[in-house]
Amino acid sequence: MLKALSFNYSLKNIPNLKYIENGIIKQNKIIDIVNLNDLRDPYDIDLDNHRHKIAYLELSRGCPFHCTYCLASLDNGVRFFSIDRVKNNIVKLYKKGARTFKFLDRTFNVKEHLAKDLLKYIIDNQFKDAIFQFEVNADILSEDFIDFVNKTCPPNKIRFEIGIQSTNDLVNEAVSRRQNTSKLLHNIRELKKGNIIMHLDLIAGLPYEDFESFKNTFNETFRLYGDELQLGFLKLLKGTKLFYQKKHFNYSIDSKAPYEIIDNKFITKDELEVIHIVEEALNIYWNKGFLNHSIEIITKNVLSPFDFFYGLGKLFLEKNQSFHRYQLTDIFQILEIFVNHNKYIYDIRYDYLKYHKIKPKIYWNNLVPKNKIIRKFHESHSNYNIDSLYKYSVVISDYSGYILAIYYPNKTVFYKIKA
Repeated sequence: MLKALSFNYSLKNIPNLKYIENGIIKQNKIIDIVNLNDLRDPYDIDLDNHRHKIAYLELSRGCPFHCTYCLASLDNGVRFFSIDRVKNNIVKLYKKGARTFKFLDRTFNVKEHLAKDLLKYIIDNQFKDAIFQFEVNADILSEDFIDFVNKTCPPNKIRFEIGIQSTNDLVNEAVSRRQNTSKLLHNIRELKKGNIIMHLDLIAGLPYEDFESFKNTFNETFRLYGDELQLGFLKLLKGTKLFYQKKHFNYSIDSKAPYEIIDNKFITKDELEVIHIVEEALNIYWNKGFLNHSIEIITKNVLSPFDFFYGLGKLFLEKNQSFHRYQLTDIFQILEIFVNHNKYIYDIRYDYLKYHKIKPKIYWNNLVPKNKIIRKFHESHSNYNIDSLYKYSVVISDYSGYILAIYYPNKTVFYKIKA
């Protein structure tokens, strides 16, 4: 096309091109690229340094599913790049400094043997300090595949993005989403036994998902305790089947991109505002990853994690006025106020200590006999220099006694000491 524009050639013979001529939209003949390996390899000509950049790769294009809210549903079939070519591209980008690899495949595991082959290559070759992200359909994962990744995947290496969207089968049927929800949830629990980092996705605003149904979806999904949970809101994209059904479901959407839902016949604007507060609290208190120990313990003892995050979010706004301007200590202090239970406060403060790599400033009145506890500890750990213990350590109360955290310049260690 660039050559045609440069030399004033006709645009009529360029396949797959849409253009305007004399005020009329023209569509040229659509021709799929059947063999993706015929495409020129962009990594042969891209000589930039990729350090600190996300490297985007593909094993396949297209999607085998037809969810009516997704533009990928308009694709016809799935096509694949040569797996050797993909492996070579990983090596090229790694040598150029890339350490974060994100695969754009809509369903990385659509051909499980290819997915397993590529993961085995990544794991066997280690690629030190690199992390690889894939979007997978978890309800079609075989036991053999899950067993393979659980046994071979090292920590902090492979990340799976898993779309759940809704656990309500009526909702999934309404958007042509073929999903075995019970198997999906089972497979996620099985993956938790290994080292796969899991990012789970939900969508608020789908047809037939009223407020109570979404609360149930959220609670079922959150109790899986994936590493991250993205609470998204439906965007009605022109060209999708759901876009053309918007009148049937009484959708109101924002007129500006990304065309997010305002309400529909199943859920109100006010109810979606509640879900937005839950989203903000979830992002702060779960997705940032430094309070997950405490939050998991606390939410296992509440009836509804959704209501927990809503109440926490409301208190956060009341105390801090904004979800986007706060100090680290605000997060911990507001959570302490919200739970108001000594048992949980011990966990929260332990998470606070674990988050820091150097000796932190304590935000609470730490009325513990630090010097006495350090001397007692030193009696059975004489290999530690007592002056260094005084200098580098923090002591806090715990259920059965105390926690001693020692922040040496090159490492941090924790000890539990009985009262």
